[in-house]
Amino acid sequence: MRSSSAAGIKWLTVSGKNPSRNLPRVPTAIPVCDSETGLLDGVSDGTQLIAERTAAMAVAQRLRSGQPAPLQIRAGVRT
Repeated sequence: MRSSSAAGIKWLTVSGKNPSRNLPRVPTAIPVCDSETGLLDGVSDGTQLIAERTAAMAVAQRLRSGQPAPLQIRAGVRT
């Protein structure tokens, strides 16, 4: 992420054992810093955001390939 006042990155890990712990398989954090000073402004939990983006990209690719859009789209964090 980058804007005139903030910059951020997506930081994720993959843990195959997390679902058995009732935790997300791919926990994600997004640290956001002031773009001029580099100081940390905050950290956002990006786990749901990443799940929704992944679903949206799958639909976009399907439409781009000429296939019909799916009737149902599920986006969420599976545990």
